[in-house]
Amino acid sequence: MARGDLALAVACDMPFLNPALLGFMLTLAQAGYDVVVPQVNDLLERCTRSIGRPAVRRLSNAICWRVTGA
Repeated sequence: MARGDLALAVACDMPFLNPALLGFMLTLAQAGYDVVVPQVNDLLERCTRSIGRPAVRRLSNAICWRVTGA
């Protein structure tokens, strides 16, 4: 669990991460975007994202609802 207000999530098999891109994603998240996902042409890179704490709560609630139906 992230200790701060933002989390940066990447897949474990991504050896060529671009630090400038990751910093830019965190800058956008700090500017108020709940979730930042890179896009290359028409494809979203779902294995890299920054997530703000409010979005984490909503996503967690949605996942729990989907799994338990409650």
